[in-house]
Amino acid sequence: MKETPQFIISQKKTNQINHKGGEMFSKSKLVGLFIVSLCLLFSFTFSQTRETGALAGKVTTPDGEPLPGVEVTISSPSLIGGPRSTITNQDGRFRFPALPHGTYSIEAKLQGFVPQKIENIRLSVGETLTIDLVLRVGSLEESVEVVAVAPTIDVKDSQTSTVEMPREYLQQIPSGRNYRSQLKFAPGVSNESTFGSSESLANNFMIDGVKINSPEAGEAEVNFDYESIEEIKVMGLGAPAEYGGFSGAIVHVLSKS
Repeated sequence: MKETPQFIISQKKTNQINHKGGEMFSKSKLVGLFIVSLCLLFSFTFSQTRETGALAGKVTTPDGEPLPGVEVTISSPSLIGGPRSTITNQDGRFRFPALPHGTYSIEAKLQGFVPQKIENIRLSVGETLTIDLVLRVGSLEESVEVVAVAPTIDVKDSQTSTVEMPREYLQQIPSGRNYRSQLKFAPGVSNESTFGSSESLANNFMIDGVKINSPEAGEAEVNFDYESIEEIKVMGLGAPAEYGGFSGAIVHVLSKS
């Protein structure tokens, strides 16, 4: 009669151990899923950051006084969903982050002032272009339109050598219909796609942010339809640290949006 309670107690202990083991296994699974989710989130955020650009600037009067409350609107064929608008802050500043590469126009409007519009602003991947606008007193019926290309130098970029080859330029180059054959027209690049005295195998080739180097030889493993190319960007010294694993150049091919 004494053995029966002992058996019941032992069975309860076994059940408790199994229950605790199950809890520990479940917690381990949850921690693992959490870590994987964080990695995916960071990789997505990095991809979005590097595959877009930004437009920023300040709206002032001709005397240099900042104008808050100005409606600033940008438009581009690259923008999904149509034009975007924002309002300048108390310092007259505005910013449009996470923009796809392409050609933009920007317009500033404020009641009692003459609107100003700037067109043909070319934005590349990873750039933050500064566009300052000046509004003078007048009526909305008047307007000032500037047709000009924005500065190609990004003052926030530490790269000492960047070459942008837009589609319009690529169509005029007397060369083969292959993006590799166009690289020799970029300053610092030789006929064998070497950059800055580095070997051709020292370059990183990317298409829309995806690395296409062969893991064995290091050369570009994927070809690309030439008619689908919107721009080729060659980055050399001073390229951001996230583009690690190269000592030559980053060749970034951007497809049509």
